[in-house]
Amino acid sequence: TPLKARANNTVLSNQNIQTPRKSQLKFSYITRSNQKAFGSESLPSSQILNSNASRNSSVTNISQNFSKERRLSAASSRASISLGCKGKIKNVRELISIIRESPTSRSKFELCQHTSSSVPDEEDRKKFYPFEDLSSKRPDLFQKLTMYERIMQYPQIYFTGLPKHLKVKSDLKNPKCNYGFDDKRGNYIISIGDHIRYKYEINSTLGNGAFGSVVSVSDHSSKSKIVLACKIIKNDPRWSLQAVEEIKILKKLNHPNIVKYVEHFTFRTHMCIVTEILAITLYESIQLTNYKGFSLNLVKKFTREILQGVAYLHSNNIIHCDLKPENIMISGDGTIKIIDFGSSCHTDSLKYSYLQSRFYRAPEVLLGGRYDTKMDIWSIALISLEIFAGVPLFQPQNEWELFSLCVKVLNLPSRKYILKLRAESETLGFVGAEKRSQQEACSNTIL
Repeated sequence: TPLKARANNTVLSNQNIQTPRKSQLKFSYITRSNQKAFGSESLPSSQILNSNASRNSSVTNISQNFSKERRLSAASSRASISLGCKGKIKNVRELISIIRESPTSRSKFELCQHTSSSVPDEEDRKKFYPFEDLSSKRPDLFQKLTMYERIMQYPQIYFTGLPKHLKVKSDLKNPKCNYGFDDKRGNYIISIGDHIRYKYEINSTLGNGAFGSVVSVSDHSSKSKIVLACKIIKNDPRWSLQAVEEIKILKKLNHPNIVKYVEHFTFRTHMCIVTEILAITLYESIQLTNYKGFSLNLVKKFTREILQGVAYLHSNNIIHCDLKPENIMISGDGTIKIIDFGSSCHTDSLKYSYLQSRFYRAPEVLLGGRYDTKMDIWSIALISLEIFAGVPLFQPQNEWELFSLCVKVLNLPSRKYILKLRAESETLGFVGAEKRSQQEACSNTIL
């Protein structure tokens, strides 16, 4: 497949160069035309070489040019296939040692490893102070409150954050940007050391996204100050409603391979979701290997745990709808955890027609047909390939390029499959067509 190099945004040149066969990683795509050639291990080497020459020459050119040019930087090296099995991470112990050596991920991992992910029990809980008793019983906490915070009286106060002069200055007369607490995009302004809901202390920023921000927080309601992760949703009605659906799903789930839900609340018009804190994502771990990927044994372990978590979701009639390495995290003991259920839905209520990140989008979603739990399995297959090879199998710039890559790898969709998707859409309706006409919804899809 012609994989585009993001460094220069051009397709690697096609050159018919014959080189000796080497023991290196190549994606041998099995389509109808070459299924017989690659389906048997008993073929002689001459036939294998001939069949290799008959394939698309771009794959061979990528494997030849990669070892010669080495022109991609670490940030853009996702666009080239990682060749060979040397340098791959062999097991979880080796991966953890590499995480500890990296300055960017060491702090996250140590924070995750030395904290409890459970909710504080009754013995671990501290005594809270009502607002009316705060000035007399805890003047040190009361003096840190701004005038705005003294108006917003909460029944339980454990922590009041930074001193007054270091807090975000609110403007009660100007509702723009949420009275000064949000930026222009509606994201909550993070102040390290300040409080959230007079209970949590912000330690650091773990990540950002279209949904908002994720921060690590210390729970001051517990004597041991348990460290958790708090997802602060963007101050936007659409994202807030999506967060409500995510909360409904998270509260139902209880599985060792799925992130653990703690609580949720609204703070300064932002929906907040508190969960256990985890170390790093699968994508970050691939970055630490310099995009060389993991050994087959480690890929088997991670894929098995992903499948166990997804099987539990599917048994509860839940589709994740956005599985990708960025939404799969590794805990302190090396266990896989599935996160981010903002796009998830139930099998009997499909809501969105535009789903999944483009690199991991299933064919039925790409074509615009109705989808089910199988779309998650497609994403898992591509994730398994990526953590082994170090780079994604499909790297399109748009949907039409993704469609052409799928055709090159898997051949054209069968007539039976297309008619099946059309019949489902005609019978049950196109996904997302509730707010518009069926004809308009149909015209916006490849199907």
